[in-house]
Amino acid sequence: MEATKRTFENYGDIFVVDSIEEAVNAVNEIAPEHVELLFNDCESVLSQLTNAGAVFVGEYSTEPVGDYFCGTNHILPTCGTAKFSSGMSVGEFMRGYSVIKYPESALKTNADYIIRLAESEGMKAHALAVRVRK
Repeated sequence: MEATKRTFENYGDIFVVDSIEEAVNAVNEIAPEHVELLFNDCESVLSQLTNAGAVFVGEYSTEPVGDYFCGTNHILPTCGTAKFSSGMSVGEFMRGYSVIKYPESALKTNADYIIRLAESEGMKAHALAVRVRK
């Protein structure tokens, strides 16, 4: 009980809101690690959430189910970082690369913009690579 009390004092909050909309806005602003939805119509609320590490839907989808048993990742964004990050996934352990297939017509249309950006960064060779193809 003491550990729970200390955790809540250091990291816990209770928000009293007047509407589900206000609750959704608060969750999206705070971007918590965990959100539990306990509504009659959880799906409509779920579709409005944009910033959370993991969302537990319904009274039987407890946080320990997600952490220990159902297969979702236990490494989640904390302290509001769900605004710009997701939970760790298998993708973190895979290597990939980008493929760019830009047509001649698009390069000619956008060459001046690309050249201007390259020059603004001092990347003269990048600007030249586009200029000679323009």
